[in-house]
Amino acid sequence: MDTDSDNKAEGTSILVAYFSLAGEQYGVGVIEEGNTAIIAKMIAEQTGADTFEIEAVNAYPETYDGLLEVSRQEMSDNARLEIAFRTRCTI
Repeated sequence: MDTDSDNKAEGTSILVAYFSLAGEQYGVGVIEEGNTAIIAKMIAEQTGADTFEIEAVNAYPETYDGLLEVSRQEMSDNARLEIAFRTRCTI
């Protein structure tokens, strides 16, 4: 059986990149950390990976209704997320 130290192959690097939203969630309330962030960190812990959070240039609204409005407009415009490029990895 693999142990945590055996999961990361020698001489290789693993990166878990993720995009996640916190704030007001439908039927849940306000959350401090998004679901995708939580799962990405669990994967990184099990694999010995580094994590990298993908961030939007323009922050999304933290309210559910605001987010819904923006997402509908983006879908209508066939828009793509503009990504902010920052160097920030955790080891």
